[in-house]
Amino acid sequence: MEPTLSLSSAPRLYRPRRPERAPFYAVFHQFFDRFTREYEQRFERTFGPLRGIVPKTVERFFGCGLPEGGFARVRCDVCGNEYLVAFSCKQRGFCPSCCAKRAALWVEFVRERVIRPVPHRHFVFALHKVLRPAFRYRRRLLPKLALCAWKALSSFLHEDTGGNALPAAIVSIQTGGEFLNWHPHMHVLAPAGTFQVDGGFIHSPAFDAAVLRGLFQANVLAFLLKERMISPELVERMRTWRHSGFHAYAGEEIPDIPDALRVGLYMVRGPAATSRLRTDPAQEPKLRYLAKGAVPDHGEERVSSSHRDYDYLEWIARRTSHIPDRGTQLVHYYGAYSNAHRGIALRREVFIEIPPEDEPSDPPRPDSPRLAARRKSWARLIRRVYEVDPFLCRCGERMRVVGFITQPPAILKILHHIGRRFDPLKLPGRSPPLLDHFCPDPFPDYGPQ
Repeated sequence: MEPTLSLSSAPRLYRPRRPERAPFYAVFHQFFDRFTREYEQRFERTFGPLRGIVPKTVERFFGCGLPEGGFARVRCDVCGNEYLVAFSCKQRGFCPSCCAKRAALWVEFVRERVIRPVPHRHFVFALHKVLRPAFRYRRRLLPKLALCAWKALSSFLHEDTGGNALPAAIVSIQTGGEFLNWHPHMHVLAPAGTFQVDGGFIHSPAFDAAVLRGLFQANVLAFLLKERMISPELVERMRTWRHSGFHAYAGEEIPDIPDALRVGLYMVRGPAATSRLRTDPAQEPKLRYLAKGAVPDHGEERVSSSHRDYDYLEWIARRTSHIPDRGTQLVHYYGAYSNAHRGIALRREVFIEIPPEDEPSDPPRPDSPRLAARRKSWARLIRRVYEVDPFLCRCGERMRVVGFITQPPAILKILHHIGRRFDPLKLPGRSPPLLDHFCPDPFPDYGPQ
C-alpha cells in the first residue's frame, strides 16, 4: 500500500501490505549484493566511497513490513478475526513507509508544539551547481547551509519589520533533485513577519526573492571561505558572473495552519517517491522514474524530459547516496520556533508549584497529559499515513494487540500455519543468491497458498 501523507483519516479496513512485491523493494533485494561488489569500479568516482551506513540501512529495510522479521498479533474478541502487523525498520531518509510515518509524526509535533496561528510562507534556497559536489563528501557541513538560509531570512525580516522583533523558521535540508541527482537545497516554512516581546505579530506583506538570494549567496560564500572549501579568487569570479547560480524562492502567503502543515509534509518528504517508480518485466532491465506531475495519460506515460531510465545498479547508487549520515539533523528550528525559545515560553505559561521540603513530592504519574502527548502509537500513524483504522474489525468492533512474536521458531511456525510465503517481485536481469536477512533458513516455503 502506497503512503499518501494525508492530514485526514477515513474509517476503512486495514490490510497488511506486501512490501516485497513493490519495485522499490524488489530492486534492492535482487541486486543490492551485486551493487556492493561492483560499487568501487562503477560508482566510487562519482558518488565517493561506499559509506558504512548504506549497507546497514538497506539490511534493516529488508525486514520492514515483513512478518519474517517479527510481528504483533491483532485480534477481535467478538468475531475472532486476527491479522499480523509486521515490525518496521524505522530507517529515516530511505524506507518509503517509515518516511511517511515519520512525516506524520512530525506534523503532529509541529501542530501541537511549534507553529503559531499566523500567516506563513514557503521559501526555497539552492546552491550554485559548482558548489554542490563539495557537500557530497563533507556532509557534516549540510546543517551550516540551513544556518545560512536562516541568516538570510532573519536579516531580511529584521530590516523590514525592525530589529527588536524576533523572526522564526523551520528549515528542512533536502539533497535529492528531480531525478535523484545530488542537489542540496533548503525548504523553509516561516511566519510572514516577526514576533514582538509582548507576543504581538508584525506582518511583512512582501518578500523580495532577489534580495533573499543575494543575502543567502553572501552567507554561503563567507561560510565556504571560512571552511577553506573555495579560494578567494573563485569567490571574486563568482561575484562577477551575470547569473549567480544561487536561487531563492518566496511563495505566496499561507493564511491557514492546515495548508502550512501540508507544505511542511512536502518539506520533510523522502528523497524518492515510490509512486513515480515504474518497471516492466517484459522490457530491458531498467527502472523508469517519472518527473513530478508526470501522470499516465490513456495508459501511456509522458516521454522526453518527463522521466529518466536507470539500470538497477545506477538506481541503487542514486537512491542510497541520499541516505543521511548517522546523527545528522535534517530539520532545524530557529528564532521563535527554536527549542530554547519554546522552552522559555512554556515555563512562562505553566506555573510549577514547588512542594515544601518537609513534604515529599509526588512521583510523576505515568498517565499524565504531558507524557501521554508524547506517546505516538503505531495505530494513529497508520490512520494518518494510510487513511485506515488498523483496529477496526470487519464486524465493526474494535480489535486489540494480543502479543508480540519475535522468536524465529515461533515466527516460522505461525507463518507456516497460515500459508505465508515470501514472494518478491521478479525483475529481469541476473541476480545474486538470496541473502539471509531474518533467520538461518531464509524465506522457506511455508506451504501451499
